[in-house]
Amino acid sequence: MSKVGINRCMKSRRKILAAIGTGTGIALAGCTADDTSDDEETDDEETDDEETDDEDNENDDNVYEIGETFVIEERSLAAEYTVTDVPTVTDRIGIYETNELFIPVPMRIRNVGDESFRLSLQVFFNLIDMEGREFEPSLGPSDIELGNMNPGVTREGDIVFEVPRRDAGYNLRLRGQQVFTTAEPVVVPVGNINL
Repeated sequence: MSKVGINRCMKSRRKILAAIGTGTGIALAGCTADDTSDDEETDDEETDDEETDDEDNENDDNVYEIGETFVIEERSLAAEYTVTDVPTVTDRIGIYETNELFIPVPMRIRNVGDESFRLSLQVFFNLIDMEGREFEPSLGPSDIELGNMNPGVTREGDIVFEVPRRDAGYNLRLRGQQVFTTAEPVVVPVGNINL
């Protein structure tokens, strides 16, 4: 092995050891200087593609359409959600006005669990555009009653999001009933804005 190859090998080992930290036993078997084959890269890319496909399939299980009812459960907490109608876009809701756009998402929420939970718009709901930007609900124009929801209680109303005035598609993402939830989020495509 040439001096250059040995130096690269030593630098690689130092980087690996530095990244892993001291006190960890490492077995390094062999070393080559920049000898990555195209076959290995192709295998890695195929593995990445397979993992992405698996993730997409898992996420499809948590996608619901407008009008479909679904339950998000976590421990003894459970809530049933329905986006009841296609949202309409406006620049005015009651006394609230915007230079951008409001998207009021009509919802029905029912506590189907054994315990009460606190309904909080910022914790449970986000609107996400196709670029991945997240929008929190606007508290003022939203008319769904917030606060404790006892078992068996149902609430209906609009959860309103203020978004930029431009063409875009949006998904509603719902999370579990706790701030530090372990429940899988659910997605409901709520439509496109075409100006």
